[in-house]
Amino acid sequence: MWRIFEGAQHRPVAGLAKLRYHLALQLLLILVIGWWPSGWWRLCGASARIEVSCAPRQPLIQTKMTGQDMQALLESILDEVRPLIGLGKVADYIPALADVPANQLGIAVYGNDGSAYRAGDADTLFSVQSISKVFSLVQAIDHGGESIWERLGHEPSGQPFNSLVQLEFERGRPRNPFINAGALVICDINQSRFAVPILSMRDFVRRLSGNPQILVNKVVADSEAQHGARNAAMAYLMKSFGNFHNDVDAVLHSYFNYCALQMSCLDLAKAFSFLANEGTSAHSGEQILTARQTKQVLSLIHISEPTRPY
Repeated sequence: MWRIFEGAQHRPVAGLAKLRYHLALQLLLILVIGWWPSGWWRLCGASARIEVSCAPRQPLIQTKMTGQDMQALLESILDEVRPLIGLGKVADYIPALADVPANQLGIAVYGNDGSAYRAGDADTLFSVQSISKVFSLVQAIDHGGESIWERLGHEPSGQPFNSLVQLEFERGRPRNPFINAGALVICDINQSRFAVPILSMRDFVRRLSGNPQILVNKVVADSEAQHGARNAAMAYLMKSFGNFHNDVDAVLHSYFNYCALQMSCLDLAKAFSFLANEGTSAHSGEQILTARQTKQVLSLIHISEPTRPY
């Protein structure tokens, strides 16, 4: 059974032999990291917010897949999902996001051997939104190590990703780095580390993806800033508890620009290749994280389940 989820929720996908995945979906993106007999693969897809259960398949992976098999698999996945587009809706809590065409759907696979496959709108650019939280966390782990966990937790929140209730109850210490409050703490940590955080993040993502053309969508960033009152409230609340060290407006500016980074499905598949290769980028050979740190990030992605905004 193939299952595509709304939001950034993580649940098992059954029916693909030994398929292991981690899902980060905000607005138009599905990120899946899976194990195939021929190696680790990353799948990234973009679509309108939908939740789909497709009919059970025959086992798809019995022997090593050829490139032709992989391409056929991607096309078949899109064929099953396309009729269901329109059952959900494009996120509109940030006005600029509501303008994204609801019929966009793409998927890309990038293997450790450097092979790449794509189908649908896999080359269409879109703002990565909450997927940027993973990039921020990796940056923070790289220079802050274990000390970052003194300021936030690593467990599920059970609350919408922009909730303030739990944050006040737990005295300004977010449950994990993938809810908005936790992502803001991570941005605060990175703000202290980098002279120009936005450029540092942009260059980091360009390096991870191997694409020097990645830019911030300023229209989306400005729209987020104009409707960022709840994020500002979180930041000031954490500052009142002593868990926010930099100027709130400066950190928010960085955060909104991170979320507005424009990438394609294939860009994301390549950028996250290190998560499926014990911390080493599959296309550049660069060691991004240690094997232990990579497992830590994957575990956090798996247990962090923010789904909907208030």
